[in-house]
Amino acid sequence: MFADSILLDYPAKGITDFCGSDDEALETFGQQLNQEAVLESWLLNLNELDFFYIENCIIESTWLDDLEKMALFAEKIFEVSLIRQNIVELLLKIISDVCKVEPEFFKVIVKEALRLPADNMFLAYKIISSNPESVKKIVTGYISDQAFIWFAPELEESNESAFNRKLLSMISRGADDPVIKKFVEDIELLRQDDWLLYKQQRDRGINPNPFAVALRYDDIETFQVLVSRDGGCFSNHFDQRIEVSPFERCDFINHNPTWIQFAAFFGATTCFKFLLVNGANLRLNDDFNESDSQRLEGRSVTELAVAGGQTEIIRLCYGKLEDLSGCDEIAEMFKQDAVAEWISLIRDSSCK
Repeated sequence: MFADSILLDYPAKGITDFCGSDDEALETFGQQLNQEAVLESWLLNLNELDFFYIENCIIESTWLDDLEKMALFAEKIFEVSLIRQNIVELLLKIISDVCKVEPEFFKVIVKEALRLPADNMFLAYKIISSNPESVKKIVTGYISDQAFIWFAPELEESNESAFNRKLLSMISRGADDPVIKKFVEDIELLRQDDWLLYKQQRDRGINPNPFAVALRYDDIETFQVLVSRDGGCFSNHFDQRIEVSPFERCDFINHNPTWIQFAAFFGATTCFKFLLVNGANLRLNDDFNESDSQRLEGRSVTELAVAGGQTEIIRLCYGKLEDLSGCDEIAEMFKQDAVAEWISLIRDSSCK
């Protein structure tokens, strides 16, 4: 059904020119779409319990048959890692294991990583850092802001003068970008002990803020201890925000969300309920905005909950706010199909 719906809008002449007759073209294109949908499903549903089964399915499939298919496979890995930040380590293990079976795939995945996707630098860094030649390409080529943030020690060692020039440039532009601003503010601390703290944060790829770590893993005991130590008893104490981090692997959540928004995105049900009971404001948005977007007021807690896909939290948000603005697009973006279906049912029932 999915393939058929897309085929209706596809320019048939282009397919025919490539494959021959209309019937052959449609069949070939439909098969390709189906294969890509199956691959995407494998990757989206990756988990520790089913890891070896899914990995074996991939290895035994046709995705390693030629360079073109391997390139599509590599692209799909990067796409999935953007919307399933919690399985990046499993994706990296699949990459490692596949490269042992098909060494040519390493060149393909490195080529994809060297594109340095600004919103997916953790995965790119992990792949590039496993290959000295790739690191050399980074530090001897054009140094983008993202390359500097993720390969600063290597650049300083390779070319200290280039390192200093780039740092000065970023300092002058820090006010325009919260991530750059945070990085240059912390760089002296990060450089201590041969970049020890920097390397620890870079290798984990998560926001190192203690509150962020506790919320990310739904560690309610640690979170409560941190809250009590914070000592706040003012009215908006539970509406504090998670400051941006240069090393947060998920760009989507890296826009100064409130504590309860952060918990909603990561499906931290226990922490979310704790914050809700203690009066956290569900109507506050994060600081996300795009110049070409019609919505400049940031993302809502419900949108972040939909991205995370935790149904209980989504229902709690909707029960309190009764607002699903923007959630259809978020559900589609994050491939939360069950959530998208639920949203559709809610909208249909509200129209009756």
